[in-house]
Amino acid sequence: MVIAITGLPGSGKSWFAKKLSEKLNATYFNSDQVRNNAFSKKDYSPQGKIQVYKKMYNLAQEALKTNNTVVLDATFHKQSTRDSLKAHFPEVEIKWIKVVANETLIIDRLSKKRQDSDADYNVYQQIKNEEEDLREEHLTLESTNENINQMIALALKHLDYEQA
Repeated sequence: MVIAITGLPGSGKSWFAKKLSEKLNATYFNSDQVRNNAFSKKDYSPQGKIQVYKKMYNLAQEALKTNNTVVLDATFHKQSTRDSLKAHFPEVEIKWIKVVANETLIIDRLSKKRQDSDADYNVYQQIKNEEEDLREEHLTLESTNENINQMIALALKHLDYEQA
């Protein structure tokens, strides 16, 4: 299974995706980490973003050979990107989870240095303006600074995850 975590910069998607992947013992890939580790130059152009997503999909494909669950963490804000994920994994179940947050909280989060992401409020606004509705069946979770356990519980229910 591929679990695609989508959301705007500062929404809390990476924090959530990391925690979810730990809970599921899933392999985790983050688009910012892929960009930082796989490419010598950070390229945020449309073509550069396509290359990052392709690399992330290829890494996920390899990981699925040894782990039956992969968590992908990226904005996935364009339908073309979501379609390319589905095309890359035609035989694999894909579950979508969208993480949202109050804009005041997003502004606060984006004002602080984050480990892998270069996104600031201007990048957030640009991606928000470009964002296309998520047409795929999905769960939407609202992130606060206090509700990670509730988000994980709702996600596990959405994923039909049975805890031992």
